[in-house]
Amino acid sequence: MVNLSFELKQVPFPHMIVRDVISDETLKDYLCNNNELTEYMKDRKNLERVEFYGSKKDAGGRKTFLPDNKFSQTFNDRVSKFLNALKTNRELSGLIKNTFTPMFESFYGDFKESFEKSFFTYGAYNGTSVEKNIIGWHLDQGDKLISGFIYLKEDGDVADDGHLYLSNGDEQKRIDYENNVMILWPNLPNAWHMAGVRNPTKHLRRLVNIVYKSDQGDYHNYRTRHSKKVVDAKELYQHKLFGFRGVKYNERKEGKVTEKIWNRCKEDEKSV
Repeated sequence: MVNLSFELKQVPFPHMIVRDVISDETLKDYLCNNNELTEYMKDRKNLERVEFYGSKKDAGGRKTFLPDNKFSQTFNDRVSKFLNALKTNRELSGLIKNTFTPMFESFYGDFKESFEKSFFTYGAYNGTSVEKNIIGWHLDQGDKLISGFIYLKEDGDVADDGHLYLSNGDEQKRIDYENNVMILWPNLPNAWHMAGVRNPTKHLRRLVNIVYKSDQGDYHNYRTRHSKKVVDAKELYQHKLFGFRGVKYNERKEGKVTEKIWNRCKEDEKSV
C-alpha cells in the first residue's frame, strides 16, 4: 500500500522525503478527491482544519474518530483502513527509528525511545475566500519525536502556495505542497517550520498528519525556548508563533527569505 523509498536531506535540518508514497492509485485518488470530505468542509471557516483518527482508541478525548455516521461506509472503511495500516506498519516505524535516533542522540545524549506511540489522521484545511497564513514559524510540542505529513493534492488545484518551510534559524528550505509526497522530520530544538500563505481558493488542502510521541516526556520547552510569546490555542488555524525573532529572521540576509514571506511574518508577529 505504501512505498518507503526515501531521500534523506540534511539542510536546514535532517528530514526525510518519500515521493509516490501511496502505491495504490485508486486509494490515492479517493483520498485526494472524495466528495464527502468536500461536503463536510464546505460551511467551515477560512482554512479551518479538521482531522479524523482511524479509531476511537487513537483519538483519546477528541470526537473526530472513525467510523462517523456523517460519512458513508465506504469513507469510513477506506480511510480508517489506510490510517490503521500506516500505524501498524513496522517497516515505517523501524525506518523512522533507525534514521532519526542518531540525530536525537547528538542533541540529547542518552536517548531511549520505542517509537511505538504514533498517531495518524486524515483531514484537510478548508478553502479560503481571502489571502491567509496557514500557520507561522514554530517548534512542535516538546514531547513530539517525529512530525510529518502526506500531502494529498486535489485534482485541478494548480495554486503555487501553502508550501511547507523549514529553518534551523539560519538557513531556510521550501518543500512544495505536491501530491502523494510524505515528509518526516525529528522535532529537534532547531526544527522550525511553517506553512505559507494560501491565496483565495475553493480547493481543500488535504493531508495525512503524522506524529510519533515520546515515552519519556518533553525534550525541549517549545513555548519559551526562544521567546516569551505564546499564541492562544484557539488561534492556531491562523498562526502559531512561538518566537519568530528567535529564528533570527530579524537578521535576514539577502536571498534567505523572500520579501513576501518576510512581510507576512512581521504582520503575524504584530497580531500576537
